[in-house]
Amino acid sequence: MLIGGIYSHVGEGVFSVFETYTPNNGLETWPEVRQFVIDAATLAAPQTVYTAQRLLTVSAPYVIWCRQSRGLPLSFDVIFSRQVIELYVQADRRKRVAPGGRQLSDGSRRNYRSMLLRISEVLVPEDNPAPMTALNARTSEPPYDAATMSAHQRWALGQSTALRVQKATTMLALCAGAGLRSSEIGELFVGDLTIDDAGILVTIRGRFPRSVPLLAQWESWLLRAIEGRGAGEPVWGNPGRTQSRNMLSGFTAQSDGNPPRSDRLRATWLVTHLAAGTPMKELLRASGVEKFENLTRYLEHIPGLDTAAYRALLRLELNR
Repeated sequence: MLIGGIYSHVGEGVFSVFETYTPNNGLETWPEVRQFVIDAATLAAPQTVYTAQRLLTVSAPYVIWCRQSRGLPLSFDVIFSRQVIELYVQADRRKRVAPGGRQLSDGSRRNYRSMLLRISEVLVPEDNPAPMTALNARTSEPPYDAATMSAHQRWALGQSTALRVQKATTMLALCAGAGLRSSEIGELFVGDLTIDDAGILVTIRGRFPRSVPLLAQWESWLLRAIEGRGAGEPVWGNPGRTQSRNMLSGFTAQSDGNPPRSDRLRATWLVTHLAAGTPMKELLRASGVEKFENLTRYLEHIPGLDTAAYRALLRLELNR
């Protein structure tokens, strides 16, 4: 416990907050770590842009997590090391749930990490800085391989009702065959499909307007799904129904068997084109993606060329 004039700068009002503050979670651990947290917040506050009270409310759940989940000793150089702070903010990140059960966005996580790092800089100045993982770094959903896509085709045709077969068939054809998003399928009408000798052209009129040629292998599937339907009818669902980005996931949750995910079907379409060498400019146009870097994360799923093919391609020998 720190003694003397260490609390003198915080004022009586803030000190009374220190005396009465209790965290929302971890009450059984709070008495053990309370003084440690107060000392850390009080020491760090004068050398940061944050108030001692604000640092208290951020560091309290963090220190409780360190004790409860990691069993770490109450030592500044251990608790406020950059490595432990990184573990904390990345904990259960995929679930978007912070330790203690509170829902946090990536922006909130960045704010928490920033404040904890400011405490670390003051209390553990000798700690070697280490690069942190970007909290907003986007990862790509992996595409489905050929065997899994065959299983998904069997899933679609094996649904228990004709309506479910129609919807499952539509989902596969438009997500894996044209890379459409769930909300885009919900806004699509049969009249938005151009069917001619050149194949099927899908016209999207939503947030990312564009025309996408359907992959040839999915043309018969889409034709089967819209058979007997008029141009003014929606490709999916009741025309009076409110559409949403969760439309497909809502359907698959009620479907029979083991359904695919629409985002992975779209990733499969993207990777199919990347592997086939579709020019990037045209793929950006067809996918409704505005930035080149939004596609580069899918490159990890493209097999590399052997040395001879790599040399011939980069030499442009094949174009001679």
